[in-house]
Amino acid sequence: MEKVKYASNDTEVLKNRLLVTDEELRCVLGVGEPTARAIAQNADAVVRVNGRKLNSMEKIKKYIDAVAGK
Repeated sequence: MEKVKYASNDTEVLKNRLLVTDEELRCVLGVGEPTARAIAQNADAVVRVNGRKLNSMEKIKKYIDAVAGK
């Protein structure tokens, strides 16, 4: 079976996803790789699925709201 690599750069599509890759997270947040990884780590949003590292958008959104004081 061949691996399928699907990445989207459409931020509206990505905002509705439950899990996103590091690359997609950088696109949504508009930040670089180290910052995106730090935000995911601080938000406790890192999820492992079948050996893949993904990030929970729900936790990322909650973390950003908390940091922003909302």
